[in-house]
Amino acid sequence: MMRRYLPYLVIFTGSFLLFGVQPMVGSTLLPVFGGTAAVWTVCLAAYQTLLLAGYAYAHALAHGGGKTSFPTGVPRVWTMQLHLALLGVATAMTFGVAWLRPRLGGWVDTQNMPVGSVLLCVLLLAGAPYVLLSANASLVQAWLTRGGRKDVYHLYAVSNAGSFCGLMAYPILVEPYLPLTLQWHGFAAGVGIYAVLLGLMIRRLTGGAAARLPGAAADEAQPSLQTQGGSVSFAWLWLLLPAISTFSLNAVTAHLSNDVTPLPLLWAVLLAIYLLSYVIGFTAAGQKLLQKLPVVMVPVLMLAAWQWGVPASRGFAWEVGLGVLLLLGGGTMLHAWLYAIRPSDAWLTRYYLCIAVGGALGGLAASIVAPALFNSIVEYPLTLLVLAGAAGWMACRGGRCGKITRPLPAMATVAGIVGMILLLQTFRASGTVIKRMRNFYGCGRVRQEQMKVKGGVPYQ
Repeated sequence: MMRRYLPYLVIFTGSFLLFGVQPMVGSTLLPVFGGTAAVWTVCLAAYQTLLLAGYAYAHALAHGGGKTSFPTGVPRVWTMQLHLALLGVATAMTFGVAWLRPRLGGWVDTQNMPVGSVLLCVLLLAGAPYVLLSANASLVQAWLTRGGRKDVYHLYAVSNAGSFCGLMAYPILVEPYLPLTLQWHGFAAGVGIYAVLLGLMIRRLTGGAAARLPGAAADEAQPSLQTQGGSVSFAWLWLLLPAISTFSLNAVTAHLSNDVTPLPLLWAVLLAIYLLSYVIGFTAAGQKLLQKLPVVMVPVLMLAAWQWGVPASRGFAWEVGLGVLLLLGGGTMLHAWLYAIRPSDAWLTRYYLCIAVGGALGGLAASIVAPALFNSIVEYPLTLLVLAGAAGWMACRGGRCGKITRPLPAMATVAGIVGMILLLQTFRASGTVIKRMRNFYGCGRVRQEQMKVKGGVPYQ
């Protein structure tokens, strides 16, 4: 039984470590840069970029036909051994990080170049193991398809379930009880254990004793650009849908942390909800929900637009609840759509590489480009408009991924209604904002208001 489910254990363990290290890096940077929400949004962009590097590495390692994976003709078994060797190097480097961490604050620039310093710190602390662990899900799935499995995309739900558990385990089981140095030693040991499990799975694959996954077929996937959920004309959605979902995650996090209240570890809850939407979306249950979610999301988006922009109407519980609904409902809708247009197994690594590229672009746009261009959290209302358009597009065809029939009018109608509500809320805001400011550490505005005094005249 253990041998049969070994691929599940490998993927779950790698994803658990991948997202367990993210809040650990955040705790490491907290004494250096402070608790500003921008530290986490920049970290998210760094993680998305490293994830892209990992998926590109997995695609390069798994790409090719016959007995080779690289264009140079290196036998595939040697590429597997190379991957295991790099994991050993990453384990040793992580033990070194545990020694280096107390000296981190002495050489980083927290004033002149905080964004660059955060990115450099993430790269130094977790860059090598993060890239190798990022390759976990797509690389293992690609190796399994070479071993005779078909349609292993459901394992991506296992990967995101591991990520969800790793993210939640840190604030509940790890951070309250272990010092940071011991946490880093534990992470390094975890990478070593993962390498051992992966080595056992590789031994089984290369030894010809490829156990079948439950429900998997033995047919070899044939190279084809025809997707299982629709024609190849939808392949551009492999980039767009994850870009929207990642942009939404950053936008909701920035909105709640800057416009509402900077609650500690709120980002972890929102990221966990985002991961949960991937878990649901890449299952049969997500495909059933895809028929109804677009219609359900329309009133949720309208309510979120009505709640935005007027401080007098705000309540913290309302704002957090709407943020959770946006990420869970909207994310599940987007990710179930993404799963429905998955390609044949022969194009698996390209599919995941496109997802990583889209996620990186969405993360960079929300965490680095938007703060540089705008002096307020404009990402949040933009997210509402984009999700409204996606919901209208999907609702007009009942969630089906076949031929689209007149989606543009429905998309424009839903997005137009949400946009009108956002515009109305902007005019309803009391007082006049005479100056807005935004930098790495937060947002601010100067508002001019009139106060009515009983028995006197209004004064400003």
